[in-house]
Amino acid sequence: MNTTEHKYSPKPFLPAVFILPELTAGVNAQSYVLTHYTSRDGIGHDHVRSMVTDSSGFIWIATWDGLTRYDGTDFINYYHDPADITTIPCFSVNSVVIDAIDNLWLTTDNGLLCRFDRAIEEFRLIRSPGNYSIDDLVDFAAGPDGHLYFLLRKALLSYDPSNQF
Repeated sequence: MNTTEHKYSPKPFLPAVFILPELTAGVNAQSYVLTHYTSRDGIGHDHVRSMVTDSSGFIWIATWDGLTRYDGTDFINYYHDPADITTIPCFSVNSVVIDAIDNLWLTTDNGLLCRFDRAIEEFRLIRSPGNYSIDDLVDFAAGPDGHLYFLLRKALLSYDPSNQF
């Protein structure tokens, strides 16, 4: 029977002990302030679905009960009002996206798409961007080329937001 003898030769680890603190020194020097916000502080609902930041620095928060805008100090909430067609078309906002020209777009739980007109603070229901039906909208996102991409059940639609409806 052949026997193979293995010899273990320990590797010096002392230099690593001195290097490791130097690598982590920069990380430990940073400090972060975390603040926890809830509906008691002003967010429309505690169930947050998505968030995005626009070029003005506003944080837009899609929630189970509307859309919230946060400016670092105050919260402004936008809710669905069945009697007003210029509000969010459904109480529950699923996702929110900012396009290349700083338009705010959102989808609701019932698959509706709308764009927010900041000048008059109204939401506009969008049924067919670029004359394409989006009745079977699954999701959407802003692409690096400035276009919005709409994922439909059987297609992918690319839309240039600089085009007017």
